[in-house]
Amino acid sequence: MPFKKLIFSSALVLVTILLPACGGPDHLDVYQQLERPPQLEITPSTEVAAITDESVISNGLGNNIKLVGNKTAPLLKLNLEFDNTWQVLEKVLKHQKIAITDHDREQGQYLVNFDTDSYQTESGFFTGIGEKLFTESFGLRKYQLTVKQVGESTQIIAKDIGAITTEADREDGIEEVVDPKLKGPADSEFRLITALYKHLRDGFVEPEMRQRKGGLLN
Repeated sequence: MPFKKLIFSSALVLVTILLPACGGPDHLDVYQQLERPPQLEITPSTEVAAITDESVISNGLGNNIKLVGNKTAPLLKLNLEFDNTWQVLEKVLKHQKIAITDHDREQGQYLVNFDTDSYQTESGFFTGIGEKLFTESFGLRKYQLTVKQVGESTQIIAKDIGAITTEADREDGIEEVVDPKLKGPADSEFRLITALYKHLRDGFVEPEMRQRKGGLLN
């Protein structure tokens, strides 16, 4: 009996020594690694990065914008999300000194003043339109610009609200009188939309400078 107890005690000591070795730090690390979920690489949105870059705004959106519809119902289609379209439109309006008199981001609307006589189309800018549409004088008019999300793209639509007949300086700002009955040109919205299209597409950099830089969005 004493001999059996000695063997049992020796075996118990041996097991006590071996167990910590089997469950050491190396094995624990292996188990912990197996339990960890794989880390996914998150790539930032290239669209947001591009639009917030002033150099891209300056070089224009290129093929990311299209002029669609016709001269009586034109609209701009942009391969951008609402936030980026809203942002880039504001930058273009300010750069072109088209006065923003009010805005409502939730409705996606800007109210702007645009001189319909100030924009001259480039030759062949819109097939079949020609230069004759821009010979009459209509002056400063009030427009509502609406930005809408449609699927994965956005649209910009212009609505002629009326002619601005008088402007008067007041302590709290400029008072405008808008006459909706005073008709504008038949292509009134088209004039504003095409003006915006040209600057959104081409940007603010002269063609020679853009060619030298190579452009960022073509």
